[in-house]
Amino acid sequence: MGDVYERVRRELWEAIDPYPSTKKYFRRLEENPDVEELQLLANNFTTKRLGYNDHGRVHAYIVAKNAVQILEVLLERGIEPNIVKEGLGSFEDAVTSVVLAAFLHDIGNAIHRHQHGIHSEILAYPILRDVLSDHPRRWVVLTTSLEAIYAHNEAPAISIEASALKVADGTDMAEGRARTPYKLGNFDSHLISALSIKKVEILPGEERPLRIVVDMSHTAGVFQVEYVLGKKIKDTALRGHVEVVMNIESVGRRIMYF
Repeated sequence: MGDVYERVRRELWEAIDPYPSTKKYFRRLEENPDVEELQLLANNFTTKRLGYNDHGRVHAYIVAKNAVQILEVLLERGIEPNIVKEGLGSFEDAVTSVVLAAFLHDIGNAIHRHQHGIHSEILAYPILRDVLSDHPRRWVVLTTSLEAIYAHNEAPAISIEASALKVADGTDMAEGRARTPYKLGNFDSHLISALSIKKVEILPGEERPLRIVVDMSHTAGVFQVEYVLGKKIKDTALRGHVEVVMNIESVGRRIMYF
């Protein structure tokens, strides 16, 4: 599938290397042929029919890796996932929930873009039920994953796990995600903005617990930060906990708080 695919896949596996249970269940999901087919169909619908950016397997790997990083930074800053805070399971259970959800969150686009969070949830349920068949906290992980899938777009994210996925979804905005529709000749403000973004990093914050650093070549990228990433942050339990640092070529550093 190419160098980009291999790189983002490797980065996710490196991110979950400390979590043996997560690796076990994610391997089952990754090897599921139905998941791969649904991701292909979802990406076909969004890029070829609608002219949107990537919503396929590469996007899923990136979002999963970023969601893990967000959970780890939050834990470091004393913000526990709900599974841990409420005594339902371990931090690794939260990581597993988020990784599985991230890999499946967009498959509903194979049916329709409108309310695709609901479509994704419906399609994901039987897959997750089988993947997690022997997990000791099967229903905790499964329901947390389904909440994260459901809430990643239109619905508010209530738990820290769902919030991590929703914010991670917004962080996949670098130029590579817009190349497919750009090559197909589709142009809009979202694509032009995405093409100006060169790199996104997730770090511990200085003023807020979580910092997201966005390097961009043009001020057009501010649109992506404010109206895509910022909108998602405001609709999560992480509202008030995130600072976004924009490094803009020829303009300098700008910081926004969400």
